[in-house]
Amino acid sequence: RLQALLRALCSRVKGEGIQWREATILALTSLAHAKDKPLCRHWSQLALEAKTTLANGLRQIVASARFRSPAKLWVPATIVYGCDDRLVSPKCSVRLAGKYRQKPVPFCRCGHDVALDRPELLLELVQRLSRQTS
Repeated sequence: RLQALLRALCSRVKGEGIQWREATILALTSLAHAKDKPLCRHWSQLALEAKTTLANGLRQIVASARFRSPAKLWVPATIVYGCDDRLVSPKCSVRLAGKYRQKPVPFCRCGHDVALDRPELLLELVQRLSRQTS
């Protein structure tokens, strides 16, 4: 995934009011919005207001690398993934779903951030699952 990170760094949007970190994250996690300057400016403003730091981002990466999924889930779960995820291999999501004997739900033309890239399809899925459990 280092190659994907380097590609995101090189292909990120640039411009006034856009922070390199937020632009790189957007390029790495979104297929549909990777070049969306207004969204990137908004994210950059939020990052400034929240005073996010590179150290916090690195802590999140370390925590995700150390994470081990539990042997059993105690609540219902649906594993969704973007078919064009550049951050985490879709194979990981398929394996995770298999571990819990679940059928993974792929979202085509979608990167890592399914809610950002395909919100309407994710909402349909959540509504359908909600009706099934009601």
